[in-house]
Amino acid sequence: MATSWNCSTSLELVDRCNALSETSLPVSSIFVVEKDEFLRNPNTKSYLGNASRMIYTFVRDELGVPFHEGLVEHSALKLIGNLRGRPGKTIGSWASIIFTSIVDDRMWEAMADVA
Repeated sequence: MATSWNCSTSLELVDRCNALSETSLPVSSIFVVEKDEFLRNPNTKSYLGNASRMIYTFVRDELGVPFHEGLVEHSALKLIGNLRGRPGKTIGSWASIIFTSIVDDRMWEAMADVA
């Protein structure tokens, strides 16, 4: 990376850092705004085909497994209470809910409606 950084421009270091911050900070703030909007109002279903949408809807709505929000949910952070009105659980806990629905045939029954 240092080689690339040193060879990729003729600007002085201060000018390069300024240019980097002028582009990175706006992109970062746009990402934060868009991510927050998505977490409040996810639009994933509109991008899925029929079968994928059915499974997605079953997992999110019927099983109540939410979209994972990243490090904010990491168990080492000891999430107390809830996040956006839902319990703080590990990825494994949420995956177990999905696995159980496969084992007890609820997932298969939901999939049969599409076939």
